Amino acid sequence: MHCFLVERNLPRMTDASLVALRRALREATRRVSTPEAPVRYLASMYLPSTDTCLCLFEASSAQLVRAANATAQAPVRTILEAVVMRANENEGESQ
Repeated sequence: MHCFLVERNLPRMTDASLVALRRALREATRRVSTPEAPVRYLASMYLPSTDTCLCLFEASSAQLVRAANATAQAPVRTILEAVVMRANENEGESQ
């Protein structure tokens, strides 16, 4: 499994619209996932000063992440493979 960061431009998002996006992404990943090709929606971060929303997914390919976002009808600017380093991990560990 790989991590992917999805960048999207979402102007003037409200708390309610961010919750709706999260709900849509959760449902979409559930619908797109199969036992052989799971897709997990991990987290989102909204940057209001730039109208940018960053969403983190785990999947075997960017195509699966793209399919989940299309199912959620969520706009996508870019999908990039990412290396995630958590603050509580030991040095040299990453996901």
